[in-house]
Formats: sequence, C-alpha cells, structure tokens
Amino acid sequence: MASLVAANRACSRSSRRMKTLSRLAFPATVAAFVLLTACGQGDDPAASATPAATEGTPVTCSPAGDEIALVAEGSVFDKDCLAAAANKPFTIQLDNRDSLRHNIEIYSIASGGPEMLFHGPMFIGPKTRTFDVDALPAGTYYFDCQAHTGMGGTFIVE
Repeated sequence: MASLVAANRACSRSSRRMKTLSRLAFPATVAAFVLLTACGQGDDPAASATPAATEGTPVTCSPAGDEIALVAEGSVFDKDCLAAAANKPFTIQLDNRDSLRHNIEIYSIASGGPEMLFHGPMFIGPKTRTFDVDALPAGTYYFDCQAHTGMGGTFIVE
C-alpha cells in the first residue's frame, strides 16, 4: 500500500509540473512568434543605424556598366562587392526573393563617421525594384540592407 501511495504522489507532482510548464509554454511561444515576425516586416521605417565598418581582407570588384544587379535571398545579398563608374549616375536592380522587407543603402566610410549617400526604400518581396542613384565620386563605400545587420558589403566607385 505504501508503494502505491508513493507512486501516486510522484505522479501527482509530475502532473503539477506539466501543468506549470504548459502554462509557461504558451506565453513563451507567443513572445517568440511576435519577435520573429516583427523583424523584417512592414514598410520603410526611419533611416537605419550607422553600419559597422568592414573588416578583414579588402574586397575588390570593378564596374561593369551603369546597371548593377543584386539579389536578396535568405536575408543575404548574392554579392559582397558592388562597383560603379565614378561621376556617372547608375541604377541598382534589387531582386528581393524573400517575403521579408529589404532595401539598399550606400554609406561613405569617412573618418568622421559614416554618412548615408543613398537610401532605397524598403519593400517586401518577392519583388524586384530598380533604384536610380546619383553619381558618386571615386572612392570606397559601404552598402547594406537597413533591416538586417551584416547584410552588406563593399561598394567601389572608380
């Protein structure tokens, strides 16, 4: 009889633990869902935070005309280096293959801190948009997606 009572108590404690865990699991699941869906959705917010300077081995690429094609998929760009001819306007065709919002911004990498030189508005994919960019002087710049940290690279104008 004592073993039956002990088994019943253990089962009762286990049942209380499961009820407590069940009550905690739903709010935690809802919170995770809200956080994950909030990131990368919606229309164009205010200007992005200052991008981090690129580090490591210098990336190089060369201009190939006045049209730049760029794909955003899986919250990464298909290129980590873009290039344009100096002092000539150009276009950037951004193919957003995600159902998240993406855009492209170009920054100077100046000693006084980055300065935004171009801001393409956010848009939700899958969709392609073409942006007209004013001429930039020769130099090395940085491009990124304002919604996704680390989604960017070097922009060379020569």
